[in-house]
Amino acid sequence: MALLPVPNGFALPVDEAFFQWLHSLGYAGLICGLPLGYAAWHFQMTLWLAVCLIIVVLSLLAVLYRAGRNLDIVSREIQTWSWWPGHVTRTQDLSRASTVKLWREPVVMERGRHQDCYDLYHLGVTVDVQAIPLASYLDSLEARVTAERLCRTLDLSFQNHLVDPPETRKPDQLDLPLKDRLEPFPEPTRPSSLQAEYRPESGGLVVRIPPLMKPGSDNLIVPIFVTCLGGTFFWYVQEGFLSGLIGALFPALVSSPIWWNWLKASRLQETIRLGKGLLEVESPYRGGRIPLSRLEDLELHAFQSHGKKFRRGMERYFTCGYLSARSDQAEVRFGGGLQREELEYLRDLLRSELSRQP
Repeated sequence: MALLPVPNGFALPVDEAFFQWLHSLGYAGLICGLPLGYAAWHFQMTLWLAVCLIIVVLSLLAVLYRAGRNLDIVSREIQTWSWWPGHVTRTQDLSRASTVKLWREPVVMERGRHQDCYDLYHLGVTVDVQAIPLASYLDSLEARVTAERLCRTLDLSFQNHLVDPPETRKPDQLDLPLKDRLEPFPEPTRPSSLQAEYRPESGGLVVRIPPLMKPGSDNLIVPIFVTCLGGTFFWYVQEGFLSGLIGALFPALVSSPIWWNWLKASRLQETIRLGKGLLEVESPYRGGRIPLSRLEDLELHAFQSHGKKFRRGMERYFTCGYLSARSDQAEVRFGGGLQREELEYLRDLLRSELSRQP
């Protein structure tokens, strides 16, 4: 949801996940309600026409509904509004706020017998030892950048609970690179078995992670899909080639997100290079390059008790988590195919190498 500019401050979203769901539901209602309403009007079906009109009106309200929070720097107040920015429903005083806090909450969505999980990143302030939520984000990078902006604006310390252990930084330390915050320490103990290949390079380190190919039922998606596709095509081709082609394409389109994510995950091969003032991640998932002078966080994002099967997209095929490296401009993710012990080893090894970088 786009936020309007705010004089003497800036805008914060209330809950990005909720509005994404609400607007999607509204658009779906309009797409279904308008043609069905026209058909009911055309065939003079009064009851169905009334039902469709109710669906269209409710869907239109869901699409148009807006809400947000505006921070006034001068008065140090947060104003919550709904429908339009002038309709303020609540005002919170932040003059007694002591710190800005950022934390993560895994959210599980029930869809019949299936479950999906995504992470919601909460931004808030601590007032009298109590955390007051201000905004919720789906993107961790956007949440952290906004949290740092809030710290500078209000001159408050930043409590980052996305890293383990949680750390607190003062406003003048927010842009301090991770390599300057780390104390030099020796390389971690090497686990008994490793999947990735580790080798030193001139002034740095290179890690090659093999393709993610996990045995089990997940690998049956493609053969099952091909079998269903062939059976559907054979069944419908009896009624004609065009009907058979349409019947074959329909299940392919419906199931395309599942097998496409599986295909990308099965080909997930990554290379991590650290050295010469740069962290470079070659990955089809979330690769990129971050200068070490701007690298501020390197964390292990471990999946919680809800389990890997409940993740979204390619992440549902990850073993137990991934590593995330962030600056204020970019975020890279890697290591989704590694076990927890090796993920911890890779994190500590990269931090050890970072502490020795000039």
